[in-house]
Amino acid sequence: MRLLFVKIPQLALNQRLIAPLSLRVGCLPGQSGISLVFSGMLRSLAEGLDDITAEQLHPVELALTEFLITCVTHTDNISSDVSVLGGATSAKAAHLHRICQTIETLLSDPKLTPGRIAEEHGVSLRYLQKLFTLSGKTFSNYVRTRRLERCRAELISPLYADLSITEICYRWGFNASAHFSRAFRAHYNTSPSEYRCRNSSP
Repeated sequence: MRLLFVKIPQLALNQRLIAPLSLRVGCLPGQSGISLVFSGMLRSLAEGLDDITAEQLHPVELALTEFLITCVTHTDNISSDVSVLGGATSAKAAHLHRICQTIETLLSDPKLTPGRIAEEHGVSLRYLQKLFTLSGKTFSNYVRTRRLERCRAELISPLYADLSITEICYRWGFNASAHFSRAFRAHYNTSPSEYRCRNSSP
Protein backbone atom coordinates (compact mmCIF):
# COMPACT_ATOMS: atom_id res chain seq x y z
CA MET A 1 0.00 0.00 0.00
CA ARG A 2 1.20 3.49 -0.82
CA LEU A 3 -0.39 6.65 0.62
CA LEU A 4 0.05 9.91 -1.27
CA PHE A 5 -0.44 13.26 0.50
CA VAL A 6 -0.96 16.32 -1.70
CA LYS A 7 -0.92 19.71 0.02
CA ILE A 8 -2.41 22.61 -1.95
CA PRO A 9 -2.28 26.07 -0.30
CA GLN A 10 -5.75 27.44 0.36
CA LEU A 11 -4.67 30.70 -1.25
CA ALA A 12 -4.28 28.87 -4.55
CA LEU A 13 -7.91 27.76 -4.31
CA ASN A 14 -9.47 30.93 -2.92
CA GLN A 15 -8.27 33.16 -5.75
CA ARG A 16 -10.25 31.01 -8.20
CA LEU A 17 -13.52 31.00 -6.23
CA ILE A 18 -16.28 33.55 -5.77
CA ALA A 19 -15.44 33.75 -2.07
CA PRO A 20 -13.00 31.92 0.22
CA LEU A 21 -13.75 28.23 0.44
CA SER A 22 -13.89 26.74 3.93
CA LEU A 23 -13.12 23.05 3.50
CA ARG A 24 -13.37 20.88 6.56
CA VAL A 25 -13.69 17.22 5.61
CA GLY A 26 -15.13 15.19 2.82
CA CYS A 27 -14.71 12.61 0.10
CA LEU A 28 -14.58 13.05 -3.64
CA PRO A 29 -16.28 10.21 -5.52
CA GLY A 30 -13.97 8.74 -8.12
CA GLN A 31 -16.38 6.55 -10.04
CA SER A 32 -17.48 8.83 -12.86
CA GLY A 33 -17.10 12.13 -14.63
CA ILE A 34 -14.35 14.60 -13.84
CA SER A 35 -13.72 12.98 -10.45
CA LEU A 36 -12.85 9.72 -12.22
CA VAL A 37 -10.33 11.58 -14.39
CA PHE A 38 -8.91 13.29 -11.30
CA SER A 39 -8.65 9.95 -9.51
CA GLY A 40 -6.77 8.46 -12.44
CA MET A 41 -4.38 11.40 -12.51
CA LEU A 42 -3.61 11.02 -8.81
CA ARG A 43 -3.04 7.29 -9.26
CA SER A 44 -0.64 7.91 -12.16
CA LEU A 45 1.14 10.58 -10.17
CA ALA A 46 1.65 8.22 -7.25
CA GLU A 47 3.04 5.53 -9.55
CA GLY A 48 5.44 7.84 -11.41
CA LEU A 49 6.36 10.29 -8.65
CA ASP A 50 9.90 8.94 -8.23
CA ASP A 51 10.68 9.66 -11.90
CA ILE A 52 9.37 13.25 -11.95
CA THR A 53 11.79 16.12 -11.46
CA ALA A 54 11.04 19.22 -9.40
CA GLU A 55 10.75 21.27 -12.61
CA GLN A 56 8.25 18.81 -14.08
CA LEU A 57 6.10 18.96 -10.95
CA HIS A 58 5.03 22.58 -11.48
CA PRO A 59 2.58 21.94 -14.35
CA VAL A 60 1.30 18.97 -12.36
CA GLU A 61 0.61 21.28 -9.41
CA LEU A 62 -1.34 23.66 -11.65
CA ALA A 63 -3.40 20.80 -13.07
CA LEU A 64 -4.13 19.37 -9.61
CA THR A 65 -5.47 22.73 -8.45
CA GLU A 66 -7.76 23.03 -11.47
CA PHE A 67 -9.08 19.49 -11.05
CA LEU A 68 -9.67 19.95 -7.32
CA ILE A 69 -11.59 23.20 -7.74
CA THR A 70 -13.78 21.68 -10.45
CA CYS A 71 -14.50 18.56 -8.39
CA VAL A 72 -15.23 20.47 -5.17
CA THR A 73 -17.63 22.88 -6.84
CA HIS A 74 -19.59 20.00 -8.37
CA THR A 75 -19.99 17.57 -5.48
CA ASP A 76 -22.13 17.36 -2.37
CA ASN A 77 -19.70 15.09 -0.55
CA ILE A 78 -17.49 17.87 0.80
CA SER A 79 -18.32 19.65 4.06
CA SER A 80 -17.79 23.28 3.15
CA ASP A 81 -19.36 26.68 2.71
CA VAL A 82 -19.42 26.31 -1.07
CA SER A 83 -23.23 26.62 -1.16
CA VAL A 84 -23.21 30.01 0.55
CA LEU A 85 -20.15 31.71 -0.86
CA GLY A 86 -20.11 35.25 0.42
CA GLY A 87 -23.89 35.35 0.28
CA ALA A 88 -23.91 34.20 -3.33
CA THR A 89 -25.67 31.11 -4.54
CA SER A 90 -23.75 28.02 -5.54
CA ALA A 91 -25.03 28.60 -9.08
CA LYS A 92 -23.18 31.92 -9.21
CA ALA A 93 -20.07 30.28 -7.79
CA ALA A 94 -20.18 27.59 -10.47
CA HIS A 95 -20.81 30.21 -13.15
CA LEU A 96 -17.81 32.25 -12.07
CA HIS A 97 -15.69 29.11 -12.10
CA ARG A 98 -16.71 28.38 -15.70
CA ILE A 99 -15.92 31.98 -16.63
CA CYS A 100 -12.50 31.69 -15.00
CA GLN A 101 -11.82 28.51 -16.95
CA THR A 102 -12.60 30.37 -20.17
CA ILE A 103 -10.28 33.18 -19.12
CA GLU A 104 -7.51 30.63 -18.53
CA THR A 105 -7.71 29.52 -22.16
CA LEU A 106 -7.50 33.12 -23.42
CA LEU A 107 -4.84 34.60 -21.11
CA SER A 108 -2.30 34.87 -23.93
CA ASP A 109 -4.60 37.13 -25.96
CA PRO A 110 -3.72 40.80 -25.25
CA LYS A 111 -7.18 41.76 -26.52
CA LEU A 112 -8.96 39.79 -23.82
CA THR A 113 -11.76 42.00 -22.47
CA PRO A 114 -14.66 41.56 -20.04
CA GLY A 115 -17.04 42.27 -22.92
CA ARG A 116 -15.68 39.33 -24.88
CA ILE A 117 -16.01 36.96 -21.91
CA ALA A 118 -19.53 38.19 -21.14
CA GLU A 119 -20.56 37.61 -24.76
CA GLU A 120 -19.05 34.10 -24.83
CA HIS A 121 -21.04 33.15 -21.72
CA GLY A 122 -24.24 34.87 -22.78
CA VAL A 123 -24.38 37.25 -19.82
CA SER A 124 -24.42 41.01 -19.48
CA LEU A 125 -21.24 42.92 -18.73
CA ARG A 126 -22.86 44.17 -15.53
CA TYR A 127 -23.57 40.61 -14.36
CA LEU A 128 -19.99 39.57 -15.13
CA GLN A 129 -18.62 42.50 -13.14
CA LYS A 130 -20.97 41.66 -10.26
CA LEU A 131 -19.65 38.09 -10.09
CA PHE A 132 -16.10 39.35 -9.71
CA THR A 133 -17.21 41.96 -7.18
CA LEU A 134 -18.75 39.21 -5.06
CA SER A 135 -15.39 37.46 -5.10
CA GLY A 136 -13.63 40.60 -3.90
CA LYS A 137 -11.84 41.12 -7.22
CA THR A 138 -12.22 42.94 -10.51
CA PHE A 139 -11.97 41.34 -13.92
CA SER A 140 -8.77 43.19 -14.80
CA ASN A 141 -7.16 42.37 -11.47
CA TYR A 142 -7.97 38.69 -11.85
CA VAL A 143 -6.62 38.52 -15.41
CA ARG A 144 -3.44 40.38 -14.46
CA THR A 145 -2.83 38.06 -11.49
CA ARG A 146 -3.30 34.93 -13.56
CA ARG A 147 -1.00 36.26 -16.29
CA LEU A 148 1.64 37.06 -13.69
CA GLU A 149 1.33 33.54 -12.30
CA ARG A 150 1.87 32.04 -15.75
CA CYS A 151 4.87 34.29 -16.37
CA ARG A 152 6.32 33.48 -12.96
CA ALA A 153 6.09 29.76 -13.69
CA GLU A 154 7.83 30.10 -17.04
CA LEU A 155 10.59 32.34 -15.70
CA ILE A 156 11.96 29.44 -13.66
CA SER A 157 10.99 26.56 -15.94
CA PRO A 158 13.88 24.87 -17.82
CA LEU A 159 11.50 24.52 -20.76
CA TYR A 160 11.59 28.29 -21.28
CA ALA A 161 15.17 29.01 -20.24
CA ASP A 162 16.02 30.17 -23.76
CA LEU A 163 13.20 32.73 -23.83
CA SER A 164 13.88 36.28 -22.71
CA ILE A 165 11.75 37.91 -20.03
CA THR A 166 10.20 40.12 -22.71
CA GLU A 167 9.26 37.09 -24.82
CA ILE A 168 7.64 35.42 -21.82
CA CYS A 169 5.58 38.45 -20.87
CA TYR A 170 4.34 38.83 -24.45
CA ARG A 171 3.41 35.13 -24.50
CA TRP A 172 0.91 35.85 -21.72
CA GLY A 173 -0.81 38.94 -23.01
CA PHE A 174 1.28 41.79 -21.64
CA ASN A 175 1.76 44.57 -24.19
CA ALA A 176 4.95 46.10 -22.78
CA SER A 177 7.86 44.69 -20.83
CA ALA A 178 8.13 47.81 -18.66
CA HIS A 179 4.50 47.48 -17.58
CA PHE A 180 5.02 43.77 -16.92
CA SER A 181 8.10 44.46 -14.78
CA ARG A 182 6.23 47.02 -12.67
CA ALA A 183 3.26 44.70 -12.20
CA PHE A 184 5.55 41.77 -11.33
CA ARG A 185 7.47 43.77 -8.73
CA ALA A 186 4.26 45.10 -7.19
CA HIS A 187 2.86 41.56 -6.90
CA TYR A 188 5.97 39.60 -5.86
CA ASN A 189 8.19 42.31 -4.33
CA THR A 190 11.01 41.51 -6.73
CA SER A 191 11.82 42.12 -10.38
CA PRO A 192 11.36 39.38 -13.00
CA SER A 193 15.12 39.20 -13.61
CA GLU A 194 15.90 38.91 -9.88
CA TYR A 195 13.24 36.25 -9.46
CA ARG A 196 14.55 34.25 -12.41
CA CYS A 197 18.13 34.47 -11.24
CA ARG A 198 17.27 33.47 -7.67
CA ASN A 199 15.07 30.51 -8.56
CA SER A 200 16.71 29.05 -11.65
CA SER A 201 18.56 25.78 -11.32
CA PRO A 202 22.37 26.13 -11.40
